[in-house]
Amino acid sequence: MATGVRPQNELPEQAAGCRTPGNDGEKQKVLVTGGTGYLGRASVSALSSAGYLVRVLARPTSDTLSCREQGAEICLGDVRSLSDVRHAMQGVHHVVHLAAGLAGTAAVMVGTSVEGTHNVADAARSCGVQRVVHISSFSVYDYAHLRPGDLIGEGTLLDANPDGLGPYAKGKRIAEEIARAQFGQPGPRWTILRPSVLVGKGRDLVGRIGKRLGPVVIAPGTRRRHLLLVHVEDAASAIVDVLQSDQTCNSIFTISSPETIVVEDYVRRCLTPSRAAIVYIPYWMALIGFAPLAWITKIVGGSVNVSNSLPYLYRDVGAGESRLSQVTRWRPTPLLDRLADEQRGIS
Repeated sequence: MATGVRPQNELPEQAAGCRTPGNDGEKQKVLVTGGTGYLGRASVSALSSAGYLVRVLARPTSDTLSCREQGAEICLGDVRSLSDVRHAMQGVHHVVHLAAGLAGTAAVMVGTSVEGTHNVADAARSCGVQRVVHISSFSVYDYAHLRPGDLIGEGTLLDANPDGLGPYAKGKRIAEEIARAQFGQPGPRWTILRPSVLVGKGRDLVGRIGKRLGPVVIAPGTRRRHLLLVHVEDAASAIVDVLQSDQTCNSIFTISSPETIVVEDYVRRCLTPSRAAIVYIPYWMALIGFAPLAWITKIVGGSVNVSNSLPYLYRDVGAGESRLSQVTRWRPTPLLDRLADEQRGIS
C-alpha cells in the first residue's frame, strides 16, 4: 500500500475524516481520480463546462497544467492510499473513478485499479458521496467465447479468468467486481461505464490498429477487421450524462461508436498522412509466435494465457447500441468524419 502524500491544496480538517456535502443549493463538486490522464483531462473539461466544480486526485509526479487551466482544484495523493482518497473526497457530491495502472510493474498496475477501487468505495460511503461513476473497459469481456460477428453489449459475458489477462485488463476485471458489489448497497449509487478503445484529440491513431516499428505498423488480423472505438470527448460526455440522470443508477453501460469501422477504412480516412506501411499478422502466425513466450513465462513462474490474450486482439466482433442512448441524451458523433477532420486540423 502506498504511503499517503500531503495534498497540494489543503482541505479543511474534519474530526470524522470527511465532510458530507451540503444540500443548500451549492454547486455540485465532483472528484475525478486519474484526472490528469487521457480520458481524465477530457472529463475534467466536460464536467467543468457542465457547471460542476471539479477536484482532481493526482499523483505528485503528474502533469496537472491542463486540469488547472480548466479551473480544477488539484489534490495530490495516491489512489492506493485510503487516507489520501478520503482527504480528497471531503465535501464532494460525486466521484468519477478513472484511475488505473497503465505502466510500471504488473503488481503496480493491478494494485492501482484494485486497491484504488476498494478505497473509492470505502471513502465514498464514509464521506456521504451521492454518486460514483466507475470507468471499466472493453478488455473485461470473454473474447475467447465470442464468435465472429457477435455484438458486444452490457450483457456480454465477462472473462472468468482474470489471472490469464494482461495486468491492465486483470486490474480492470477485478475492479469491476468491486464496483458491481456496490449496487443496491447503502451509500452512494454506482454506475459502471465500459468504453471501447479511446481515440481522438491528438492521440496516436496508428497505435489504435497495431504496434509501430519504425516505418512499419504490425497489425493483428486483416484489413477487414472491425475496430471498436469511441471518441474520448464522447466518452467524457457520457460521464456527464450519467451524473445528470437518475435512470443510470446501479446500471452498466457500454460506450462505443455505433459506426461499422474496418481497418482499411480507418487507414484510408485517418492515417494517410502518416504513410505507414501496415503488415497484417494472421492469427495462426501470432499463435506460433506467442507459444514460446507463454512457455518461457510458465517456467519462470508467470502466467500468459494465449486463450485469453490473443482473442482480445483478433476476435472480429462489433458493438451493439448502448443502452445509455435509450435512457439519456448521449449520442456519439460520427467518428471517422471527426477523426479525419482532426487530422486535417479542423476542430
